[in-house]
Amino acid sequence: MKGISRTEVFFFAVLFAFLATVSSQAKEESSSKSFGITGGVTALSSLHELSHVDHRASIVFGFIPKYSISRSVTLSSALAFTKDLEGDQEFTIEDPEVSLGYQKKLNPYLVFGSDLGVAIAVNPDSIRNDSLIFATSLSPALTLDFSRFGASGLSLTNAMAFTKAFHEFRTKASGPSNIEYALSEALVLSYRFLEKFSVSATGAYAFGWTYAGVLNQSFKVKESLGYQITDVLAAAIGHSNSGRSFLENGVDSNISIFNGESSTVYGSLQITI
Repeated sequence: MKGISRTEVFFFAVLFAFLATVSSQAKEESSSKSFGITGGVTALSSLHELSHVDHRASIVFGFIPKYSISRSVTLSSALAFTKDLEGDQEFTIEDPEVSLGYQKKLNPYLVFGSDLGVAIAVNPDSIRNDSLIFATSLSPALTLDFSRFGASGLSLTNAMAFTKAFHEFRTKASGPSNIEYALSEALVLSYRFLEKFSVSATGAYAFGWTYAGVLNQSFKVKESLGYQITDVLAAAIGHSNSGRSFLENGVDSNISIFNGESSTVYGSLQITI
């Protein structure tokens, strides 16, 4: 039987420390408990011509119920369904995730937040190809509000994510080794203007270590324009590009803001009640 590695011991020690901190904070705070839910629909498309063999298009339906345990502690879940508009036009469920979130204002312009999440494998590809059972993640983030420095509406968020996945088998059904550990970091620059408009730019980089010890590196960039239609209804349009950080030769960079082969454009509508 495989023993527990030092990395796993450290990973779970951090998770338990986070749970202890959140539990203690929730007990100290007194606030009215509340429940809310966010639902949304997002339409995505690649930039290929509709008749092109590589054209991709899909619609994603998402639901995020959230329960406020205290002023700074929340319990939420995320459930999404994807309708493929190409090929067999399959309708699939994505791996749902349950998260315990914590947020604290450190000073008038700096906010710390963190989420402890567990994703359960229910997606057919996650089960059949990846043999995923579940994955745990810890995602700390710091947000700097520049309004205190005269730049009203401008903020910068630095978010990280540490993930440990648990698989039935170390290799995928398609052959490659599964990723056991992952580390990612994202910078999000946001600006709100004219009361109801917002723009944001995101740059993310991720490292993934397989069971075989192979390091995978990937990137994602995203730009969006949002409009708050009402207090509960919001819309957004945007563009994203993602992929492996290096070309097949392993030397030349594959990172780009825009790529006609891998870029995706999207439009979304979201309601929060």
